[in-house]
Amino acid sequence: MRPRAVMGIAVGTVLAVTVILITAWLFTRPSGPDAVADAFLAALAAGEGDDAAALLADPPPEAVIERFADAAAYISDPDVRSIDAASEDAATAVADIALGGTTTRVTLALVRTPVGWRVQDGLGSVAAGTTLGDSIRIGGVLTRAGDAVPVLPAAYDVEAAPGDLLVGREEALALPGADVEVTVRAALGPDAEARAQEGVDAYADDCARPADAVPERCGIRIPWAADLATLTAVDFRIEAHPLVELSEEDLSFTATDGVLVATVTGVTRAGDEGSFTYRTDTWTLRGDLSFRGDRMVLAVR
Repeated sequence: MRPRAVMGIAVGTVLAVTVILITAWLFTRPSGPDAVADAFLAALAAGEGDDAAALLADPPPEAVIERFADAAAYISDPDVRSIDAASEDAATAVADIALGGTTTRVTLALVRTPVGWRVQDGLGSVAAGTTLGDSIRIGGVLTRAGDAVPVLPAAYDVEAAPGDLLVGREEALALPGADVEVTVRAALGPDAEARAQEGVDAYADDCARPADAVPERCGIRIPWAADLATLTAVDFRIEAHPLVELSEEDLSFTATDGVLVATVTGVTRAGDEGSFTYRTDTWTLRGDLSFRGDRMVLAVR
């Protein structure tokens, strides 16, 4: 009989602990609209995105939490000044918050849900354009330029993308229920030309592979027809890759002063097999420059 008594004591202890935990949970969660408004603003001020999102009537996309985690600054000194209960299921909170060195009065709509009072319009939105590329980063999250994205109230860095190739930043101060628009004035970063050079070098190497014809879109002109009736093979040797310059004005690139040696083999006009070598010190590649998402794209013309 002793083992049963021990088990009963253990089960009773578990039940007691469970009751205590449930009671604590009930008493620690915000209940009325004033407490929910206080808790929501306090979570924003503390940088606790998950806690703030849990107090919204509609769960936000995960990207909202990711942006908030990388926000440039959070609100401070939140102060709920008044609560206006429009009905048993709706209320409005008026609060002061500090953000970006300025104290602003904001309004929060609250609604009663099956799980208690929640903030209905606690998100803001940021839409950002850019002078270069089709994307930007808001709070570190890659976003298509021009798209309005939801954000928790905070200050966000809006940065040019790709960030390792372009420079440019603006600040967006997002408030509850407000839409913010900014434009990033982007410019080529110090590493852009070096990265473009890597891409052009790789492209040039592909152009210089052994072939049975002169490759197209490679900036290569060989006057083999002056010596051969028929071309059967071309071998290349790169002595210097074309050097890249990028242009922001017309979004283009020019790679010049490459040194290329080409040896062609074929049948001469006399019907014999022949081999001839040509050299250029002005090998040039030109094309268009664009930035798509986190990539720089060079398109040879």
